[in-house]
Amino acid sequence: MSHTHTPKPPAVVTNGDGASVLTAAGNWLSDMAPGSQGSVVSLAAGYLSIHGLMLLTGRLRALLDNGATLRLLFGVAPTGTAAVTVDAGDKDIADLPELLAADEGALRAEIAGIPMSAANASRLADLLSVLSHKDVEIRRFERGFFHAKAIVADYPVGAVALVGSFNLTRGGMLSNIELGVGVARSQGRAVAEQVHGWWNQSEPYDLNELISTLFLLAPIELVYLRILSALFAEELAVCASPIGLTGFQEAAVAKALLTLRHRGGVLLADDVGLGKSYIIADLARRETIAEVGTARIALFCPAHLKPMWLAYKNRWNLHVDIHSYNALSDMYKKVRRGGGVWHQYSMIICDESHYLNNRDRKRYKALVDLLAAKGRRPKIILATATPANNSGEDLATQLNLACPFPETGRPRAHGWSPWPTVRMSRTRLFDLCRHATKLPKPVLRDLHAEIDALTVRRTRPFIKATWASPAKSLQFPVVRQHALYYQLGDQMRDLFADVLDAATIGPAAKDDQFRAAMRDLRGPTARVRPLTLAAFMPQCYALDEAPPLWTDLLPALMKIALLKRIESSTAAFAVTAAVLAQRTQEAIDELDRRDRVRITIGRERRDRLQDLMAALLDQGADRERIDAIFTNLLDGDSKLGPAGGIPHSMYRAAHRFDRERLSQDLQADRDTLEQFAARAAAATAAGDPKADAYTTLLDAIAGKTLTFAAARATTADLGLRIDAHLGAGGAPHYAGRFATIGTKDPPTKATVARILAGYCPKTASATEALGTRRSRDEYDLLLAGDGISEGVNLQQTRVIINYDLPWAPGRLAQRIGRADRIGSPHKVIDVYTVLPDQVLDAYLRLMDTLAAKAETAAVLVGSTTALFPGAAIRPLNFTAMYEDLVKPDSEPVIDVPPSETRRAVARRAHDEPTVARRLAEATTWAGAIHPEPADDPVAVFCFELHGVEGQAAVPVLCLVGAGRRLGFITTDPEVCLAEIEVDPTDWMEQVAAGTHTDLRVPTPPAAHQLIFELCARAKSDLASTYGIDHDHLDERLRLVGWILRPDKNMARAARDKCCY
Repeated sequence: MSHTHTPKPPAVVTNGDGASVLTAAGNWLSDMAPGSQGSVVSLAAGYLSIHGLMLLTGRLRALLDNGATLRLLFGVAPTGTAAVTVDAGDKDIADLPELLAADEGALRAEIAGIPMSAANASRLADLLSVLSHKDVEIRRFERGFFHAKAIVADYPVGAVALVGSFNLTRGGMLSNIELGVGVARSQGRAVAEQVHGWWNQSEPYDLNELISTLFLLAPIELVYLRILSALFAEELAVCASPIGLTGFQEAAVAKALLTLRHRGGVLLADDVGLGKSYIIADLARRETIAEVGTARIALFCPAHLKPMWLAYKNRWNLHVDIHSYNALSDMYKKVRRGGGVWHQYSMIICDESHYLNNRDRKRYKALVDLLAAKGRRPKIILATATPANNSGEDLATQLNLACPFPETGRPRAHGWSPWPTVRMSRTRLFDLCRHATKLPKPVLRDLHAEIDALTVRRTRPFIKATWASPAKSLQFPVVRQHALYYQLGDQMRDLFADVLDAATIGPAAKDDQFRAAMRDLRGPTARVRPLTLAAFMPQCYALDEAPPLWTDLLPALMKIALLKRIESSTAAFAVTAAVLAQRTQEAIDELDRRDRVRITIGRERRDRLQDLMAALLDQGADRERIDAIFTNLLDGDSKLGPAGGIPHSMYRAAHRFDRERLSQDLQADRDTLEQFAARAAAATAAGDPKADAYTTLLDAIAGKTLTFAAARATTADLGLRIDAHLGAGGAPHYAGRFATIGTKDPPTKATVARILAGYCPKTASATEALGTRRSRDEYDLLLAGDGISEGVNLQQTRVIINYDLPWAPGRLAQRIGRADRIGSPHKVIDVYTVLPDQVLDAYLRLMDTLAAKAETAAVLVGSTTALFPGAAIRPLNFTAMYEDLVKPDSEPVIDVPPSETRRAVARRAHDEPTVARRLAEATTWAGAIHPEPADDPVAVFCFELHGVEGQAAVPVLCLVGAGRRLGFITTDPEVCLAEIEVDPTDWMEQVAAGTHTDLRVPTPPAAHQLIFELCARAKSDLASTYGIDHDHLDERLRLVGWILRPDKNMARAARDKCCY
């Protein structure tokens, strides 16, 4: 029907006093709808919003139903500053494109912020049906700033309009102070023509596409990454470091910072060679900046690492007091006596913190007491690649030192803290760590969660698999193992066989494989009897009391030491055998001449025995003291011998012992040991096939070569043989470029630092201060003991030679880790281990038997327990170590907590601009359907929980069940994430490369309806948990994303419709 008149617009419209632009304009639009056929209704505004348009949906639908054509025109207005200083008609305004983009971003954000519910879905669907009508057009004015507002009805018989200040937003139509005036006749026609002119200059705009994304399925990888980004939002917001960290190191800094902020302490337990020192340095740098004027930081480390830390302090201008662990005990003594000062530190860093593993150690007690002496506890950073080598208690000790556990457990504490997690009690922590290998899975999972909350733990295989990508290559060298066997001469083979028989204990004598290996080596009958070591444990011969517990440990330790010495070199064994023979002779003299028996080993020697055990088990004994321990306990110590004046109280009368048996065993041990010493000395003088095999290897290899040997007597002897070989023209590429820090007399720390700097000047230079010159490259062949097998960066090394097996199996990784580090210039590192072939099988089996005996005697729980999820068990096992040595390319596969994988994925998505933009643009409604169906449907929702203004939002996950799981709800993050886990790596790489195309697939109605129902249940549960009233629910609980795992029927229907 045609119009003969035009409905009159309201004269004046405004908001307030019960009136609104919406009411007046809405009534006007409703009045014109019945006779609107053939009319063109234009709505023009500088801004529009989805909420504003939803207010008009019913009126606009009525116009369309009556045959009107609808035009929607909007633009962008200048910022407040531009409105005053810039000519709004200028078509070349520089910031217009940015404002247009920002305006679209605001529209997307508004759409994303609409709470997901069935009611809102219905309102949006109604609006979408209007905007997608064939008689609706939408354009945006993009030639300049657009600030005009008008609603125009253009009829064939005339035009009327409502013009004013109101935008098509909720505020503009309901609450802002606005003014609108109705015009008709010539003024109405003029307004219509002006709006028509702007329309012709505008560009089509697809507003429907923005809204329809709410009803489309998103790639599951995108939704999963949005959820991870919310979970790790605080960490991802940490600014990059200026000291040149890698991406995985930046991630470690971010997690450590948040752990320090919320828990007060953190344990850095990354694998060897991943740059913990750089992470520590950046944390110290950030502490100085954050606590400007009040920051005071103390760093404790092994004494041999002080030069490295002093160099880092100079390089990065760190405000750190650096002390050795030995100095820690001295500081404590001075403070207790009133002559020392313990500052109020804001942060304390303990590098190689396994030196603090044992709660009975003096240095551990000293640190704990010093911390307790001050009212405010500083932030604590502990760093070690080996936080739990053999006893689960090691790790518990470190965690409790970093962040003391409460005396009693605390339940899950809901609230506005970003870390509403369980804190178990100190007693429970230690109990679970001691028995981790025997825990039920649910209990072990709780322990893992507690550990993960306080720990940064990544392994080299994990870093390579997770952080390396074609776009950002992360290079580690490949470790290639070689076993270098040498042939023993008859004289040495017989000596080795006799030492094995002398070191045998009961369990080994019953081992069929060991006995067979020994028969092949020396025939059916042993030529020597096993050593009793009676001089070192005479309490076993006492008639009136049981022997102390340590007497069961000592023989196993000493026999291990004997075997280690003969495997290391005949020179080292000759010294040890001679000293033990002398000590046995002294015991005979005491018994025969003075009628007494020495029955204790003295406090200092007991401490050294403890250190020796710690070294064997790799439990934090000072590497710099191991050589001294060997020398004092096994190679003689004048301070502790008879000449040193041992108090009479350390002896007992001979009649209290089984004198005859003791005398017989002492004499038999002396004869055997003296014979061993003489034979070893003769074999050393006659030539050493092991040294010959080593020097032959030097002739064949090239590049910087680092040789390790555990015994100083071995390095002293080998150093002389290397000098002789080079002097005779052998290995000419090493001539004049050989250095040793394994001399008979230990070198000074300054000498060690100078030699290391000359060997690897790029990474081991002792002077790094501004303006100093780097050391010259002086050496290509270095001989050293295990004192430098930790904490020293020697990445320029291309070849490592294990001249002997390390004192403890765990030391092998530390030796190789000096070269196998990030930043190595080599693609391949060759590792050679020199081994005696004929006696190897018997040697390894006996070593394992002795080690097991020592482990049992020390009442240890066992080897590394499963404290980290999937952690490899590393037993005190020399056979397993040998098997690793003969694998050409071997690298342990050790899992890390799932949270670390997710953290790495979130970081990669954040750092890739294209992926990050996709995550920012995605709407919260556009969830995903998991490709793997469940037995019954479940949905996982991620919300941001908003609390006090200015406080960071807290991410909360909620899993809601349906079907037979109806009513099941959990907010356990691990349960939720395990349900929706996917690998987004391929998707991220395709998005970054621009090769991924999303399918525009609508969410199936049945799935959407289920999601609305489950979302409502999730919000209701969270509202109850966190005390949120209904009126503020949408404001304080904002959806981030959702993933539905359908049942099989729903999944089949979705596949039939190509929904995913």
